[in-house]
Amino acid sequence: MRPRRAAAATALVIALSALPGCGTGAGPGTGAGTGVRVLAKADGWRPGLLEAPDGDWYVLVEIAFDEETAARAWRENRPADEVPRSGSPIHPGIYGEPTDIDFTTEVLVVFSSGQSGTCPGWLAGIDVDGSGAVQVTTGTFAASRGCTDDYRPYRMVLAVGRDLVPAEHDLPTDDVLVDGRVLDAGSLVRQYPSGDGKRPAQ
Repeated sequence: MRPRRAAAATALVIALSALPGCGTGAGPGTGAGTGVRVLAKADGWRPGLLEAPDGDWYVLVEIAFDEETAARAWRENRPADEVPRSGSPIHPGIYGEPTDIDFTTEVLVVFSSGQSGTCPGWLAGIDVDGSGAVQVTTGTFAASRGCTDDYRPYRMVLAVGRDLVPAEHDLPTDDVLVDGRVLDAGSLVRQYPSGDGKRPAQ
């Protein structure tokens, strides 16, 4: 990770911990009733995504619109720790299976971001507003002693309703709000895979 992005991301972890809902487990962890279902969570970003595809970013949403691309995304992003999990995606593990996705109404999404080591985070919701901006809602489980300002990359695999994400012809886009805010380090929505062939910054 480049020092500039690390510093920006650390600042954003602090900023996000102060947002309404953080520390209360904001958003249903499994996406019940939101059109978002958690399939897996893993520590770190997948190999090949160490260098940002378009400069610095804090949130990257990658969308697999078809079964073949989704199968690849699942292979490349499922956690090494395949412990079955349920409830809020605090820990790495398997929360569902991609075979449950109905591609006539859903897509597979890979969500990459960062979290505090003491306050695990997740993608709780996503939608597109009337202007075409992507609205990302995050959830955070805060420890009673507060959140540390360290930055730990993580990724999630989710099933998301097609009506909640931009159409293929509207991608890529950086018109993204996270918890109602435009973040300085940037937020990107791309078709999967984004950043192929990128080399880690030296």
